[in-house]
Amino acid sequence: MKILVVDDEKNCADVLYDFLVESPHQIKKTYSGKSALALLSQEKTDLLISDVNMPGMNGFELLKEIRKNNKTMEVILISGKEDIVRSINAIELGIFDFLEKPIDVSKLYQMIQNIENDRMIKNRIKKEKKEKSSVFLLKNFQFNQSDSFNDPKVGKVGVFSKKMVQIFQKLEKLQKFPDIPVLIEGKTGTGKEIIAKYLHYKNYSGKGEFLGVNCSALNENLFEAELFGYEKGAFTGADPKGSPGKIALAANGTLFFDEISELPLNLQVKLLRVIQEKEYFRVGGKHAVPLNARLIFASNRNLSKMCEKGLFRQDLFYRINVCKILIPDLKQRKSEIIPLFLFFLNQINEEVGTKIEGVERQALEFLKEHEWQGNIRELKNIATKAGVFSESKILTLKEIKNFIKPIQMKKKIFIHDFELPESSLDLDLLIKTIIQKTLEKFNGNKMKAAQYLKINRARFYTNKKYKK
Repeated sequence: MKILVVDDEKNCADVLYDFLVESPHQIKKTYSGKSALALLSQEKTDLLISDVNMPGMNGFELLKEIRKNNKTMEVILISGKEDIVRSINAIELGIFDFLEKPIDVSKLYQMIQNIENDRMIKNRIKKEKKEKSSVFLLKNFQFNQSDSFNDPKVGKVGVFSKKMVQIFQKLEKLQKFPDIPVLIEGKTGTGKEIIAKYLHYKNYSGKGEFLGVNCSALNENLFEAELFGYEKGAFTGADPKGSPGKIALAANGTLFFDEISELPLNLQVKLLRVIQEKEYFRVGGKHAVPLNARLIFASNRNLSKMCEKGLFRQDLFYRINVCKILIPDLKQRKSEIIPLFLFFLNQINEEVGTKIEGVERQALEFLKEHEWQGNIRELKNIATKAGVFSESKILTLKEIKNFIKPIQMKKKIFIHDFELPESSLDLDLLIKTIIQKTLEKFNGNKMKAAQYLKINRARFYTNKKYKK
């Protein structure tokens, strides 16, 4: 491999160069981001090892410039403690990994070995030209065991795309920093809770619990009592012994706020104070209790856009949006659909004792092109049905279509097959419901909703039926 080392501190660059020059790789060094960019434009480089803090052009700026024209070169960043959060976030910008100062050269060597191994595997796959039969056998499905995780409290997780590998790398880095809040955004069914549990249970020490808070079910009366707990005799009907609350129960563990977007504005203020002060008071209590739990927040809505509309507090958003993990829809991860389906089939065979041996390639291609509105949750549902109810050991295209059809019928309106109810039909209510669903589909964007429904945008404002 061709490796370029860049660090404005000449001694650091020289030490790294001297260490790496003994390896079988071709090593070059330079002392600034701009000179590194110039060298990279002159010849192909496989790996860049760059310091973060450099004058003129820092490591993050260098990375962004590189990614404008080069999406494949691997990058390892050298980071000081003050840049840990930015370095963790940079994983999703396309870095292979990062190292903290002082540099552990054995870790650096292992990273380079991992990059080299990945390159060899990719090259081997490209060279392999095997004849494809009409059926894909499950026994031929192979995946890297290091990219899977199995825990009785989480389930089995498979990682089959570069984007998801980056997300899980980010999670592993975050495990070392429980004080950093994590925000997970993604549509329903993309696996937000699994991501949160992975962060908690991977390399689990057993010191603290993973507790979930359903924000959509909280009201003002329940919020403080459930979250903060209360002292004995704090209010009528309270447990005479008092209650510790979920924050206390999650001590040394994780508190997962599911659907944080649904938390009422007046309760967001109370949560904000806890995050800011890192302490709270039990209901009826006089002494502050320290916050000692990792906080993870999940939302199926875009919180930034909600802030713009005044539906979510900006100050709270800034506090929780320190490390954000955005999980793409399955339609944006088409390369994962087939391996995930095969992964789920293998899982069903192991857990239930089914004996699916393979899938028609036509069926797999059909799955890849299908619009998975329910994302991974829907895909796993189909794999489970196929595994349990298939009458043959080889899943056919016809069977797959039959398993998908009932779900598809629930999610789409087929105009020609539309049946009127036996009783009267409230047309105004039907129109209003369609409008509301369309606005939700496009996150309140009336122009896109109007285009989707093929109506003039002005009708949203002139006709009450079209108002949310």
